[in-house]
Order: sequence, then structure tokens, then C-alpha cells
Amino acid sequence: MTLSVAQRQNIVFSGLILLSFAAGIFCYQFFERKWVIYRDAEKAYFHHDYPSAVTLYKRSFDEGLKTPSAFSHLAASYVSIGNFQEGIKWYKSYLEIYPDDIEARQAYADVLKWNGNFKEAQEQYQTILEFHEKNTP
Repeated sequence: MTLSVAQRQNIVFSGLILLSFAAGIFCYQFFERKWVIYRDAEKAYFHHDYPSAVTLYKRSFDEGLKTPSAFSHLAASYVSIGNFQEGIKWYKSYLEIYPDDIEARQAYADVLKWNGNFKEAQEQYQTILEFHEKNTP
């Protein structure tokens, strides 16, 4: 099958439009302030610089970026610096949005236990058991 010059031009122009759109999305996420702050927060988190991670995640939230990993990593960062109350608060917020994240629920239950909230921790552990019973063949 042979394409006419006009058809080939349309294909090229369509490809260029798609490429421009993809480049725009990439640049938006790569250079927009909230994404830069978020990437810096992730870098601090994975380098175990939890005080910096807390500050940067909160700044990214202030900028309007609220990714699932930002919620859970912020909670874990608070726990890592010993601020269990804030860790509990952020895990709770995260689990209201993503209730099936069993790893986060486990971490939440552990922090509740460490903070002396045994009844609430037991409820979370029970939820984890029920999830595994329901989802195990």
C-alpha cells in the first residue's frame, strides 16, 4: 500500500503533535515547582534524611501535590523521627483514601501500638487479618 504525500504529511504532523504533547507533560512534571519539591522529598526520604523529608513533603502538599507515596512516606518520616502523633495522623489520612494498602495499615497498627493505643492497634491488626482471609485462595 502506498501513501500519498498528503497522507504522509498528516501522519508526520500527527506524530509531532503527540510528541509535543508528551514533551509538555514531561516538562510540566519535571520542572513545575511542586514536582521538584516532591522529588527532593523522595530523595531525602530514601537517603534516610527524615527531618528534611518531612519539611519537603509538607511543602509539596502546600503546593497542591498529594501523591499516595507522599502521604505514606510523610507518615513514615514522622515515625522515624519519633513524632508518633503526626505519623498516626498521616497514616490515618492516607488509609482513608487507600484502605487496601496493607503495608501502610501494618505500619499504622505498629505505630498505634508503640504509642500505647492498643485497642486501636488491635482493630487495625484485625482488619489486616480479615483482608488476608478474604484475599487468600
